[in-house]
Amino acid sequence: MESLMIADDNYDVVYGMETNIDWNQYEITLLPYALNGRDALDKIIVNTPDILIIDIRMPELGGLDVLKYITEHGYKTKTIICSGYDDFEYAQEALKYRVTEYLLKPVPWQDILASVLKLQKQIRKECLQNQKYKQMQKQVEKNMPYLRERYLSKLVCEEGINSFDLESFQFFGLHVTGNHSTILVVQLDDYLGFEQLHSRLEIESIFMSLSTIVSRTFLNYFVCDVFIYMDQIIVCLELSKDRTDNDLIHVCRKIQEEILTEFQFTVSVGIGTECKSMEDWYSSYRHARAKLEQIFYVGPNTICIDMPATDSVQEKYIYPQKIDQLLVTAIKLSDKTQCGLLLDQFFESFSGAKKKVVFSFCTGLVHTLYLACLEYGWESHEILVSNNEFLYLIENYSSVQALKNHICKIVYHLCNISLKGKSPSTIINAAVSYINHNYQNQITLTSVAEYIHMSPNYFSVQFKQTMGINFIDYLQKIRIDEACRLLSETNEPICTIATKVGFLDGRYFSQLFRKLTLRTPSEYRNQQPGIHSIRAIPTEK
Repeated sequence: MESLMIADDNYDVVYGMETNIDWNQYEITLLPYALNGRDALDKIIVNTPDILIIDIRMPELGGLDVLKYITEHGYKTKTIICSGYDDFEYAQEALKYRVTEYLLKPVPWQDILASVLKLQKQIRKECLQNQKYKQMQKQVEKNMPYLRERYLSKLVCEEGINSFDLESFQFFGLHVTGNHSTILVVQLDDYLGFEQLHSRLEIESIFMSLSTIVSRTFLNYFVCDVFIYMDQIIVCLELSKDRTDNDLIHVCRKIQEEILTEFQFTVSVGIGTECKSMEDWYSSYRHARAKLEQIFYVGPNTICIDMPATDSVQEKYIYPQKIDQLLVTAIKLSDKTQCGLLLDQFFESFSGAKKKVVFSFCTGLVHTLYLACLEYGWESHEILVSNNEFLYLIENYSSVQALKNHICKIVYHLCNISLKGKSPSTIINAAVSYINHNYQNQITLTSVAEYIHMSPNYFSVQFKQTMGINFIDYLQKIRIDEACRLLSETNEPICTIATKVGFLDGRYFSQLFRKLTLRTPSEYRNQQPGIHSIRAIPTEK
C-alpha cells in the first residue's frame, strides 16, 4: 500500500479529504496530517510519505519551501498542490520541485482521487522498474568476474580497440592504466597432456586456482590485472621505476615454484614489449606469445624475457628427403647407431623453425616409415597407427626433444623387428632376461616395453604369444618363486622377503602367495625340510 499525507492550514479541507474518500478501498494508507508548513516538514522527515497533498500558503513555512527542502534532500515523494491561487508564478515555481499536479480550490473529491490514483499507478510502475533494475544489478555483480575477463580479453587479445573500450575501463574496477606497462602470458608447458587427464570442470577449477596464485604473487610487488584467456593466464602489469627486470623474473620464478609444488606441473612465462598506452597491449601480447614459441626448443619451466620472438620472417625449410630414405635403409640393417645419427641430422635440418614446420616434417618422416612398414611387412601398427592419429599425437608434445624421443622410439622399435634375424621372439627373450634381473624393482609392463623399444600394447601381445603367459602372471611367478627360495633358505622376516622380491604391500604379498602356492608364507616355511634348523633349538636338559 502507498502512504498519503495531507498538509493544509484549513482543517475542514483536511477533514473533507480524509473522510469523503474511502482510501483503504484504493490501498492507500493515511498518515498524520499537518496544519502548517513546519509541522508538515517534520512529519515528512519522520514518515516519508509516497504521496503529498499540500497547500501553497500556510503558516510558519510555505508549501513551496517544504517542496524545495524535500527536493534538495532527495525525497522521492510525489506531490499534488491544492491552492486557491491561480498564479502562473506559483505554478512555474512548483514545476522546479517536480510537482505532478496543480489543482485549484475548491477541488471535487473525484478530481483529488483521480490525481492520487494516477500517482499511485506511477509509483507502482517505478517500483517495478526499480526491482527489475536491482535484479539486473545483482546479475551484473554476479557476472562481473566474467564480464571483466571478457572485457580484458577484448582489450588485450583482440586487435583494434576503440574509445568505447577505454571508457569502460573504470566501470570494471581495473588497476593498470596502460602507461608504462607490459603484458605477460603464463601457459602450461604440456596443456594437451593436462587436458587429457582432467574434465572440463576440473580444468576450469584448476585455472581459477592458477589465476589466484598469479594474481596474489604479482600484487605483492606490482600493480596488475589478471585474467584467463582460453588456455592461458594473461597479466596486465604496470611497470615501476622501483622494480627491475630481475624483480620481475624473481616474481615469475616464485609463481613457477608454487604451481609446481601445488599442482606438479610446470608453466612458462612470456613477457611482452613495454607499452606506452593501452593501444599497445595487443602488440605486447602477441610478442609475449611469440616468445613462448621458443619453449619448444629451450624446454619447459622457462621465463622468456630476452629471447627473440618468432614473428619475424624466417628462411624456408626444405624437407630432407634423402635423410629419411637413408633412415629406412639403416632400419633394414637394424643399425641403431646409424639411425640415431640420421635422426640428429633430420632434426638439425629444421632447427629453430616454428612448431608448424616441425610438426609437418615429423609427420612426413613418420609417413615414410609407415609406408616402409607396409612394404617390408614390419608389424608396427601399435606404434605408428594411422597418419591422422599420429598428427594428433605429435601435437601433444610440448618440446622438440620430447617429440624427437617419440620418433626415436618408433625407429628403434622398427630396428628390433627388421632384418638381420631379429624376430620378436629374440626381443622377448631380452625382455625376459631384463625381468629376471630386475623383478625386485618396481618394474611394469610399460617400463619393460620402453627398455626394449616397443609399445606397451605390442609388447604385451608378443610376450603372451612367445611365453604362453601374460606379463603380470610371469612377473608374479618369478617373484613368488624367489620368495619360496628365501623362505626355505633364510630366517628373514616375511615382510623383509616381500620387499626383497618387489612387493611394497605385505598383505598383498601374502594373499598372492597363498593364491599361487595354496599356503600362507608361514605355512610354507614350516613345511620345508630343515626349517627348524633356522630357528632356535632348545638345549637338552
